[in-house]
Amino acid sequence: MDWSQTRKINGKIISNLRKQVKQRLLVEHGEDYKQAAIALKTVDKYWEVEAKQYQQYKRESPASS
Repeated sequence: MDWSQTRKINGKIISNLRKQVKQRLLVEHGEDYKQAAIALKTVDKYWEVEAKQYQQYKRESPASS
């Protein structure tokens, strides 16, 4: 099995599915799409804050040996 070819094919399938879903949401007056975009931003901000807190924790905690 050629993994790079499989990954390329599967990536194309997922990309096409995402495009289809986006088009469907936009056709439906875009409200669901807008809500999904807002939810995505919220989740991204959450993980950004989590990463900053983790980095701060790593800096402040003594190195374990």
